[in-house]
Amino acid sequence: MAEPEEISFFANCKGWMAVKKKTINPDTEQKEILAVLASINDTTSRKAYEFTGIKTAEIDAYVALLVKGKRKGLGNLADIFGSLKQSELKAKLVALCPDPLMYPFAETYFINKLLRTLGYSPFIGAEAITEVYPDMKMPKPRGRKPKK
Repeated sequence: MAEPEEISFFANCKGWMAVKKKTINPDTEQKEILAVLASINDTTSRKAYEFTGIKTAEIDAYVALLVKGKRKGLGNLADIFGSLKQSELKAKLVALCPDPLMYPFAETYFINKLLRTLGYSPFIGAEAITEVYPDMKMPKPRGRKPKK
């Protein structure tokens, strides 16, 4: 009998600990594999932005201001991107970085946050998993999460 396969992720870094593990056997459904991979991605991307030192809460507030009163939809996404002036956006994001070299991280965070706020995730995440597979119960991330 072949040994079961597994997906394992373990982190212990600067007080942050995360463990994600899933044993894969012939009965494991594809959606279970998707769920654990999505969970790992959600956890690691959130923590990666924290380690950059960029002021994510202030970027969140700026995104909230940009989308205020707008419904989720591609048209509004296009309108928001069309209204942004690249030089002004860059200056705002650089000001939220501990070092100007961190700007690409702030820009990526801003774009991802804007997309997610308007209902479009650039990655398969917990929300997409539960939308496609309503029977799947995805664990909620620990810590304070703002209400939508």
